[in-house]
Amino acid sequence: MIKRGEVTLIVMTDNKSGKEIMHFCSHSKLSGHDSELWFPLNENMSLFENVELVLTLNNVAYNLVGLQLLRVVSYHCRDYNAIYNKP
Repeated sequence: MIKRGEVTLIVMTDNKSGKEIMHFCSHSKLSGHDSELWFPLNENMSLFENVELVLTLNNVAYNLVGLQLLRVVSYHCRDYNAIYNKP
């Protein structure tokens, strides 16, 4: 039986670089020690591919199943829900 997991993430524009970055909320492995771990997005990949890459490289997921926009906080900030297959 396949086990599924979910995580909320924030995608926003970094004020210093102007590049998009993402943060995984309330995740023991991906949020960072002080909940300050941010991952830069690769401009040559879709958001789905970026999220899946971080999840799979960190052995959190086999693959990403779905990515749903939860809310647009502002022009530069969006919240998503990621659903993935657990290893």
